[in-house]
Amino acid sequence: MAMRTIDLSPAAARQLAAEVILEATRRRKQTAEPLSRLNWTRSYRRLLWPDVRLDFGEHKYLQEIYADEHAEIVVSKASQMGASEWAISDAIWAADVRSANVLYLLPGTGDVQDFSTARIGLAIEASPYIASIISSDFSDEGYRTQARDRQTLKRIRNRFIYLRHGSVKADGRAPHLKVAQVDLVIYDEFDEMDRRAPALAEKRLGHSHLRWQRWISTPTLPDFGIDAELKASDHR
Repeated sequence: MAMRTIDLSPAAARQLAAEVILEATRRRKQTAEPLSRLNWTRSYRRLLWPDVRLDFGEHKYLQEIYADEHAEIVVSKASQMGASEWAISDAIWAADVRSANVLYLLPGTGDVQDFSTARIGLAIEASPYIASIISSDFSDEGYRTQARDRQTLKRIRNRFIYLRHGSVKADGRAPHLKVAQVDLVIYDEFDEMDRRAPALAEKRLGHSHLRWQRWISTPTLPDFGIDAELKASDHR
């Protein structure tokens, strides 16, 4: 008859206690409320750029936007009001805290390169925390990217931010938008994009449990683009 041996030594007891603590910690993390975008930004993006501080005191209107975590958010803005920095925070927070893959759309090819270098690059430089969770290792994607490709692809832990332009060819094709399934799509300067791009981008949400979308733009014409999206929203 088989016999079960139980080790009651002090070393075994310590090992068992450590395993119990680790399991309890794991379960607490699973059930804990995720860090909100607002609190994440306060903790890790106190500096938007190395010499630019995020000041909710001077820009109180931004605090409400940062606190809003609805699945769909429409932001009609004027220039230089902090909306793109909010979107950058949203993208990195979603990848870091909500384990989301993100598709970040900008109007043109040049916009993507400049945005990646000037805006996201400075955000990384200004935050030691963000710098610590950004990885340059893409080997588990099955390939090694060239340095120029990393301008359009940012790895946050084991999730990715795809930076793409919202252009569509005359025949309706947009191969650059055929990325992996994502959980969040951000349309930055929505009014300047090809009108066909959002429908193509939305398909990448697939079966995501989040299916988040953000529309951001300076309005151009009544009942067009961001103005039409805003009028269709609940204005909360």
